[in-house]
Amino acid sequence: MRAKEKWLAGDVRAARAILQEADVAIPNSEEIWLAAFKLEFENHEPERARMLLTKAIDRGGTERVWMKSAIVERELGNTAEERRLLDEGLKQFPSFFKLWLMLGQLEERLGRMEQAMEAYESGLKHCPNCIPLWLSLANLEEKMNGSSKARAVLTMGRKKNPRNPELWLASV
Repeated sequence: MRAKEKWLAGDVRAARAILQEADVAIPNSEEIWLAAFKLEFENHEPERARMLLTKAIDRGGTERVWMKSAIVERELGNTAEERRLLDEGLKQFPSFFKLWLMLGQLEERLGRMEQAMEAYESGLKHCPNCIPLWLSLANLEEKMNGSSKARAVLTMGRKKNPRNPELWLASV
């Protein structure tokens, strides 16, 4: 919070120093890693942000660190590195649905719809209760194969998540 106060007051250098001290005092804190990343990324220092996340991954970063790393690469337009991070992150954290969503979205951005569908379907095997994955797959099916296929996906989603209003609303 002290680093954030300094940052918001316009003293980025002091915020960096506070976060560096915190990292020395608590060397494996994900919150400190992510705060330092955010400070650098939002101050248009993508290389520093990337370096911090790489260090966090090397220290045993969690799924959030892998996700943020892929986001940095997406923002920088480095799709090969984004894909590598998503693939590696999914090997370690296959039940973290956001990585599956990001992989599917990457494939869609690249116009690789079949691979996007595979990503969403694989994600649903690991995260069958993830509503955003069901909705993304249904939307993709509608684009590729029409509303009847999308309807079938939503029906399957509702069977696995019978009381979810988002799936019912999408079906309507």
